[in-house]
Amino acid sequence: MQLLTRKYVLIGSMAMLLAAAGGWLYAGRTKQSDIAAYVPASALGFIEIRNWPDAARQLTETKGWRHLAPSYNISGIPGVPGYFSSFLQVLSSSESAVLSRSQFAVVATGIEARGEEVRPLLALIIETRSSSSDLGKIAARRLPELARRIYGRENRETVEYGGVEITGFSGDNPDRKLLAARIEGELILANNLDSIRACIDTRLNRTPSMAGNFYLQNARSIIGSESGIFGFVTGDGVSRLLRFAAYLASSPALSRTGVIETLQDVLTDLASKASDGIAYSSDFENGQAVERYALLGKPDLIDALKPIIRVNRAEPKLIELVPDSAREFTIINVENPTGTLDGIETAISARIGAGQSFLLHQFLSSIREVFIGAGGSQVGNEMANFNYSNRLEDRIWLITCLNSVEMERRVLDYLSRQNKQPVRRENYGGRELLTSGAGAGIAAAFYGNVLAVGGRAQMMRFLDFESKQTIRRLPQFSGRWMPAGDEAAIISFSSVKDDSAAMLSTIARRAGKSFDPAAGEAAAAQLSMASSVVSLKDRGIFIESRSAFGPFPLIVSIFDGLY
Repeated sequence: MQLLTRKYVLIGSMAMLLAAAGGWLYAGRTKQSDIAAYVPASALGFIEIRNWPDAARQLTETKGWRHLAPSYNISGIPGVPGYFSSFLQVLSSSESAVLSRSQFAVVATGIEARGEEVRPLLALIIETRSSSSDLGKIAARRLPELARRIYGRENRETVEYGGVEITGFSGDNPDRKLLAARIEGELILANNLDSIRACIDTRLNRTPSMAGNFYLQNARSIIGSESGIFGFVTGDGVSRLLRFAAYLASSPALSRTGVIETLQDVLTDLASKASDGIAYSSDFENGQAVERYALLGKPDLIDALKPIIRVNRAEPKLIELVPDSAREFTIINVENPTGTLDGIETAISARIGAGQSFLLHQFLSSIREVFIGAGGSQVGNEMANFNYSNRLEDRIWLITCLNSVEMERRVLDYLSRQNKQPVRRENYGGRELLTSGAGAGIAAAFYGNVLAVGGRAQMMRFLDFESKQTIRRLPQFSGRWMPAGDEAAIISFSSVKDDSAAMLSTIARRAGKSFDPAAGEAAAAQLSMASSVVSLKDRGIFIESRSAFGPFPLIVSIFDGLY
């Protein structure tokens, strides 16, 4: 798990490196360009921020910002938080003018893996709407400065590609480069030669652009064509990313057996027959951040899944058992979860090869064993899980039972098979606690017709809470946005305390403000919980999330690490 986390951190950090490098040049717009026209059609995908100053202004107008800013002593400058203003203050008047009318996109053209080292192949495209000479002066002044900040020195070399000059900067490692090219008022930065060449070819109309992608055009209309932040991954990009995800999740032992190659083939085949791409947007509405994801599905697969995935229209009841100390919780709100999973397997298997279908069955069987295997056909129409921490092993599952007596028999059989020892039965807090073996294994308890399952330590903590307040009574949850019952197959809520406090403290520190961290954290604890809904619609799976600040805590943390 640590290795996997390290790989993901590496991807995330490098993915934002170029975005941060272009931060000194980006901002608001006048007339918007279709940035997709600059993105190679062969790219995995891209993400654009249409108007950075406007996004920063809207950030400071959110309910969350107004609630937290006084605790962190942040006044900022008109429309821009003090943290971001620190970047503007280092610019000359001519650079600020460029800043006020530019837009940019981060483009992923591929992913490269060398052993444990993972490198996304990226380009940052900046449309400045400036003259070539003005942009050239700014680039000549700022790019060497950026190179010295990254590498500690300035090693420069220049090559030509198709009539366009490419300037490269590097340090001691020749494989780690910052490449730059200018075409009229457009600046292109990249971390590899192939990416910058692909962007040059597209900009000069030598190769097709992403603008002609049919699914991209549809995605904009689905999740918001005027969103402040927009991203898109092509169907082919989804397939390639899934292959890479299988590689990341593999252990060295599995890699040597060839199992990972088989899993990669299964995921690629599945993605090619199930997905037309993924779209993302982020904006501000009614004083909060709203993020939308669209997993665009093949029409025939969506039509097959609609009668299978039936949402339970009754009001969720398991929320009444979630303790107020939970960090986050999720409600799976579908009728007959066991039958639903079987139906999903049948629908997908009909669209992939026999070998892939067999492996999919093995994979879904393991999911049944982990999540509903103990109950099987006795699982009711509602399941939920919650966590006291961010560790997967601390999660507790709550499962409604059709017949609690039969469910208990199956649970006892399930627990006895975990380590082939008799199930330990004990009274804890007035309830019977069932534990697999003599150690701190998996434990279970019944609340009437509800089964609770989790690690023994977490289950004991859960039983201790019984007479205390549930999360539904918290002010942070009270009145929180809830979806229509006939739409939401999965509903999630999570605390934004830690991320929000970290973002505001970073902004205050970078703005030179003094503040009381304890007071700031106490204020952050009062923020409304983030909510997320997953639903199946005509064009695919849609996820809508609402929170205090959306992606900005992540963006600020990455900027802080790079500048």
